[in-house]
Amino acid sequence: MKKDRIIGFFIALAVSVSLKAQTAADSVKIRLETSQGAEIAIDGDISSTNLMRTKVAVGKHTVMVTYGTSYKKEYEIEVDAAHTEFEFKIDGQLTVKSKPSGGRVYIDGMERGKSPVTIDVLGTHNLRIVPSDRVSYFDYTDRITINPFQQQEQEFTFPKRPPRTYGMVLFNYMPISGSAGLGVTLACVKRWGMYARYTMSLDGASTSWGFSSGGRWSHAGGEYIYTKGPGIYKFEESCYWGVNAGFMVRTCKYVYLYAGSGYGDYTRGFKQSKDNVRSGFEYMNRSAGVMIDAGLILKWRAMLLQAGYNRVVHGTASNNSGENFGSIYLGVGFTIHKQKKDKQ
Repeated sequence: MKKDRIIGFFIALAVSVSLKAQTAADSVKIRLETSQGAEIAIDGDISSTNLMRTKVAVGKHTVMVTYGTSYKKEYEIEVDAAHTEFEFKIDGQLTVKSKPSGGRVYIDGMERGKSPVTIDVLGTHNLRIVPSDRVSYFDYTDRITINPFQQQEQEFTFPKRPPRTYGMVLFNYMPISGSAGLGVTLACVKRWGMYARYTMSLDGASTSWGFSSGGRWSHAGGEYIYTKGPGIYKFEESCYWGVNAGFMVRTCKYVYLYAGSGYGDYTRGFKQSKDNVRSGFEYMNRSAGVMIDAGLILKWRAMLLQAGYNRVVHGTASNNSGENFGSIYLGVGFTIHKQKKDKQ
């Protein structure tokens, strides 16, 4: 009798171990996922998030996906060793378009692409679109709500910023016969603005170019000489100063045009190199009076490039020269403005 009890005990123990081993072999770990903001459950076991990891028996199970009180749906799944991950997305789709295109699209502060773009999203979120040109346009912000499987399209035009006020400082160079004109241009402009420019030459000897009425140029001994009446006169130096002021206009993002007027005084001196009649005679061309000035400024970020032309259109002349003065000038400079830092 006692022997039978011992044998029965060991048989029951073996059966129990066998059943436990079989149950363990028939159970697998699974992963369930739905859209962010929704909840997922399996066989009544509810997860507090959209992601669930649990251990279940091999076979059929019921998965339920809920989103608040507006959405609830059951799914049947078959679990085995080869099928342990299941996904039940219920996102809607938001299509974002903008004018101009290329704006960076943010959902709750996370970048999701550039417009036009279609985004999978669910629930209520903060939408922000940042234009590629933040100098000319404001950011766009909105609060959006996308329900399960809803398709929504949002198209908008970035609101334009008023033109920024720029202060401009440019340093000018103007080629002049026998010297070089150095100057500065100062400007303040929004869409419209004003500028002032001052140029003064550096004295120096040089060979000459061009033609002056009342005489003729020739080349002798490696130098340019000027023949006036009975004497031969070598060009020695020139000097110039001028001041202009006027108006500016912003024609597009990168281009500013300006025009103005002022006063200029240009002098070219000649000295006798061969004494045919009178020794030491000096001849001088001078043009002084009202000057017109026009040009353009190209802006790229804080860098400025300038090209312009000025000319004395009416004035006095000495020694019967009738000299007219006009010259192209170039400039390079920078802008002065307050750069606002936008939060990303």
